[in-house]
Amino acid sequence: EAVGRGRAWAVSGPFLVGFVVWWSVLAVLPLWAAALGLAVLVASMGVALAPSAEPAVVRLLYRARRPTGPEHQVLSTVTATLYERGHGQPVGFYVGQAGAEVPAVAVGSRSVVVDRVLVNALVRGRLTPEQGATAIAPAAALVSAGATAADVAVLIWVLPWMVLRGVGTVLLRAYGLTALLRLGW
Repeated sequence: EAVGRGRAWAVSGPFLVGFVVWWSVLAVLPLWAAALGLAVLVASMGVALAPSAEPAVVRLLYRARRPTGPEHQVLSTVTATLYERGHGQPVGFYVGQAGAEVPAVAVGSRSVVVDRVLVNALVRGRLTPEQGATAIAPAAALVSAGATAADVAVLIWVLPWMVLRGVGTVLLRAYGLTALLRLGW
């Protein structure tokens, strides 16, 4: 329950920004265009929840890709290790940038995005499959528990936040204000 509350607090800011931006954009449009825009927004969130759309959403929003041959082979070994430990098998592994703090991110009902650095370390033998499984286990457990099934719809809602954060980061880096960004964040 505490994890759920913490997760709710973590997405509340981006969710609120998404709400304000989406509704602000819709408010300045003519009534017919606002109604159409709202219908498209809700429909896109519904389509994103469809299991068949999940791979496209993961590739688009996480800029992730399917593993190549050697990557797939090592991730299959990691999957077997996870399965032996009692974690359910995620259906799809993707290679991308998971995040600075985490080596793998659970996305949707069947996908795990594994950080490129972790996959490269596994392929080159710097990490064993057991170490890789340990790093990926939290994300795999979330997928197995179904805790991230609606995340792809939430990603569409918080898309304005992601864009604003990206633009802000680029501008602050361009002007050498990265320390200010960290302080404000």
